[in-house]
Amino acid sequence: MHRLARTIQSLVHKSSSSFASSCSAAPLPSLNVSPLLVCQPCRSSLARLVALPLSPPYNHLHCPSTRVPPHTPKTISECITLFCIVHSGQNVVPFSVKVNGGDTICELKQLIKMTCAPKMNNIASHDLKLRKWNKPGDIDYVHLDGIAMLNPMKKIRDIFCGDGFPKEECVHIIITVPEPADNYPGIETTPVEDRKELHHLRKIVEQLKNPFHVFNLIVEPKRMKAIAWNVDINTATLDMLSELICKRYPEYEDSTLLFTFKLHESITCTPETNEQLRELLSSLVVKDKMTVKISVETPTKSFSDWTLNEVMRLYEICDDIHIPDKKGKMKHGLLYFPAFICNRTPILNEKTFRVLMDSLTRFLFTTPLLRESHEYTHSLYVHSFLSAVVSDFISDFLEPAFMESGFIGYEPKVVIIPEQYITGRNGKGPVDFAIEMVGGGVVGVTEVKREDFCQGVAQNAVQLESVLSRRNRKVGGLDEGSIARCFGIVTDAKEWLFLECTYDENEIPKFKLSRTYTVAYGKQSMQEDIKEILEVIKWLLTEALKSATTAAVLPYFKNKDEN
Repeated sequence: MHRLARTIQSLVHKSSSSFASSCSAAPLPSLNVSPLLVCQPCRSSLARLVALPLSPPYNHLHCPSTRVPPHTPKTISECITLFCIVHSGQNVVPFSVKVNGGDTICELKQLIKMTCAPKMNNIASHDLKLRKWNKPGDIDYVHLDGIAMLNPMKKIRDIFCGDGFPKEECVHIIITVPEPADNYPGIETTPVEDRKELHHLRKIVEQLKNPFHVFNLIVEPKRMKAIAWNVDINTATLDMLSELICKRYPEYEDSTLLFTFKLHESITCTPETNEQLRELLSSLVVKDKMTVKISVETPTKSFSDWTLNEVMRLYEICDDIHIPDKKGKMKHGLLYFPAFICNRTPILNEKTFRVLMDSLTRFLFTTPLLRESHEYTHSLYVHSFLSAVVSDFISDFLEPAFMESGFIGYEPKVVIIPEQYITGRNGKGPVDFAIEMVGGGVVGVTEVKREDFCQGVAQNAVQLESVLSRRNRKVGGLDEGSIARCFGIVTDAKEWLFLECTYDENEIPKFKLSRTYTVAYGKQSMQEDIKEILEVIKWLLTEALKSATTAAVLPYFKNKDEN
């Protein structure tokens, strides 16, 4: 027994020495304990011999522990896949990026930008905001306020460690891009420009909520002090602007003004309608340009420069008089005007008619109307007609007793003014004859044309619109229930056309044109033709005077009614 024990001990010692010599550096981490003997309580002498104490270097080889070591958290030390998504509320599809555990969040941003090229070419990687999500499901309606942004200096393995290890089939990273580029993937502007633009748009929205704005108008030239104009941009009108300018600069009174806004050194805008002015003011608010230079001018286009086709388009009567109708037939330009049905008002004083007949008869012998006659010759005839009608309005003052008194106390109500200069929004120049109501403005305009009646009607239409708009602005608008009306005459003394201009409820000029009236000089019908022309002009003048309901006219009609 003693010999056996010594043999076993010798074998154990040799095997231990050889094993220790190969593993003396350190215990093997992957040591398999299954083939090794596990120490149990000694129950026999043989077991006691085997369990004899060995030198310390061999204890851990013969008696390895089977106890499971405590749990250590998982860490990322190799390449992993992270699923990322842009938070935009537009059902954007997630995309994947491969990263190493040792990469930083800053490097992850660069990788995301490269993956999303060219959609994110104009975004700096450091402007991207990343948040850890690591959850499945839709993120379009996730509120990010409570989720902290990832520190760009932290490493991936520090973010996804322990229980936060990247889960399968989940979105791991939520990306937000700089405002207002939340419409990813269509981002095109730089982040700084985006932020400025968003701020500007928000400011514009707030400004447009309030329609009242104060514009500082600098009237050129040689005027440096601005005029403050507090106005509602939704109801602003050119007349309101004209009134403001005329109060500051009285030299512009009694004129129709054209305003040219200087938006830039080489960019100008001239609003011709109230709607265009309102659009211009709104654009100035949008651009936050509340101080603007304007130049004030009167129209430079002469009445005689207008053609019938231009007038048709200007007043929306017809787009083009040279276009055939639906049947392919050309229509005479004047036929596009709505028909004007003229009535007749009798001449009260028979003397007036007899004086006119005598005057025209003398003209036929002394100053005949020939083909080569100048316009001035035609004007002599026309003035005789107008003078006869106006005289009928003041027939009481033409009694011999009054005329012998030297016209003491005479206050004319209606007068004829040759070559009166008129300005309007669309033209300027002298008119052949203006019939003016004292204190109430022009009520009739006569254009004498030796030929080319189409061009004469075009001139007269612009003249009437200029007179009507000027009178309406000068007296501060029309009384309720009254009708803005002015009449025109286009004639060569033989043929007569009568034109009516009125305003509709939107203050847009509307025109009507009469049929052609003819005077057959030297013929049997001459007297009846002249009488018809006189009575039509008398009716037109009466209607025009009634429409101009001003203090200067009311006493006249009151006296007429009493008589």
